[in-house]
Amino acid sequence: MHLTLGKTHLKALLGATLLTCAFGAAAFSEGTDYVVLEKPIPNAQKTLIKVFSYDCPFCYKYDKAVTGPVSDKVKDIVRFEPYHLDTKGVYGPQGSEILAVLLNKDRAAGVSIFDDASQFKKAKFAYYAAYHDKKERWKDGKDPAA
Repeated sequence: MHLTLGKTHLKALLGATLLTCAFGAAAFSEGTDYVVLEKPIPNAQKTLIKVFSYDCPFCYKYDKAVTGPVSDKVKDIVRFEPYHLDTKGVYGPQGSEILAVLLNKDRAAGVSIFDDASQFKKAKFAYYAAYHDKKERWKDGKDPAA
């Protein structure tokens, strides 16, 4: 399963995701707390889409400190949907496929992706930690020692 977006949709999603930092417990205001996309994404009504990549240091920092609290504040208003970019990172497509499978396994098991038992969360942070904390780089896969 490959996940791709056009540049316009990606910018809008990224902008909307970044705006979630401003979400508080108060009522939300269009234009202040969120923007309405000119071309809505099909089947994404009342959905907060978090676009990220294992390759992105800002995504890692944001996921560690902001994503959980923001999603908790908006859980009664919108559905949270993580979206891994398959176009970023040498193994972006493989990361997207693995994370999509684990996300669906968690959903089937009734496990929140923010729960410590979440396979999605464990894999996502394993990718982040290996890539950013340990500085591992996985070349082209042809050299087993790489």
